[in-house]
Amino acid sequence: MSAHSKPCLTSLPTEIQLNILSHLTDMNSQTSIYGTCTLWRQMLNRYIMLRAARYYRGRAPYIYFPVVHRFFDISPRGNGRCQVKGGEIVGYQYRTDAFGYMDVSDMVKNDMMFSPVCGSGWWAPSRQGTTVIRRFTQFQSVKPGDEVEINHSGNTEELDAEGELSTTPSNALAAVDIETRNTMDAVWFHIQIGYDFQRDKGDPISSVWERILLPKGSTIETWTNAVLEAAKSSLRQKGKPIALDFYLEFREAFVSGSKPAQGWYVEVWVILSENLEERLARLQLRDNGIVLVAVL
Repeated sequence: MSAHSKPCLTSLPTEIQLNILSHLTDMNSQTSIYGTCTLWRQMLNRYIMLRAARYYRGRAPYIYFPVVHRFFDISPRGNGRCQVKGGEIVGYQYRTDAFGYMDVSDMVKNDMMFSPVCGSGWWAPSRQGTTVIRRFTQFQSVKPGDEVEINHSGNTEELDAEGELSTTPSNALAAVDIETRNTMDAVWFHIQIGYDFQRDKGDPISSVWERILLPKGSTIETWTNAVLEAAKSSLRQKGKPIALDFYLEFREAFVSGSKPAQGWYVEVWVILSENLEERLARLQLRDNGIVLVAVL
């Protein structure tokens, strides 16, 4: 350091800077300083001890929850979201207390969904229904309005690779299920579609439950793209173009009354973009035959 240069934190030895950053023990703190400088951004992406702080650990009384990435925050509305343009994910954002949503694409998308050093991932029990296998992803759809009965017995109809109904005995399916659990993670996603104002009311245009299976160690980018494909399927069924611009908002949740280690799932909202004409129509107020239009 020259005699005329101003001292700064980034001029300190890397070991000291790493010690300073180790006190950022949550996603909100790490995200807030992520855009400070290239060096700190690289350190947050590189060092395991810093990446480990982005996972929940020992959340009493929720000790049965998986050690999941805090991008899937359990806050009332959630803090993590993906921006989708033209039907493709173009960015990952996290909402901070001080600065609102900030881009965390490089920090988040290559992190694993479940901690690589704590816990053993997650296996959401299946339910009776139809399972469709797509590549490495396994979707198990539930009709809208159906309750999620996560733990029950009975035969499960499955479709094989050609889409034909499987006649495999239930005991054989159970053996396959045990083997699969050692190499795959399974998560229930409750995907709801609507506009931002509908999310505030909890009244989506449509909703569907999807059980998605991916190999253990899959990144957040892989999981969110699998959710995107499921969301596109729902949009297609509603007659909407899949190349829409929208946001995928995530938050973890828990099925009330479920047994521990069975009721955890991820809530997803597909927030559609509302154009000016649609918003004006919604905000029109009629009183004694006079139309009052909100000024935007």
